[in-house]
Amino acid sequence: MLNPENAKNVLGGNIIQFLSNLDFLDLSKVTFRILVNKYSLADTKEISDLIKQYSPKKIEIFKLHNLAKRKYELLEKDFYSERVTDSQISDFKNQLQKIFENVEIIEF
Repeated sequence: MLNPENAKNVLGGNIIQFLSNLDFLDLSKVTFRILVNKYSLADTKEISDLIKQYSPKKIEIFKLHNLAKRKYELLEKDFYSERVTDSQISDFKNQLQKIFENVEIIEF
């Protein structure tokens, strides 16, 4: 979710600050974990550009899970739950693997 407005509304976070923090990390040791939802699917090109720019050690992609739902409940935030199909997550993985080899689908 790289769109600043979506990041603010859904996560309550500042994606610009997050991205600027990446400049301080040794990304050869960092794994990017990417939640696959309607926002990340819409931002596939931007995510691909980010990966090209920073070249992390590994990328793990995953769907929404119950732990995330509980976290949002505890934070008293709206939980944006939409179903991502296995086909969509597989297609997303294939898109990322065009530019970065080490992509794995993980499950919780």
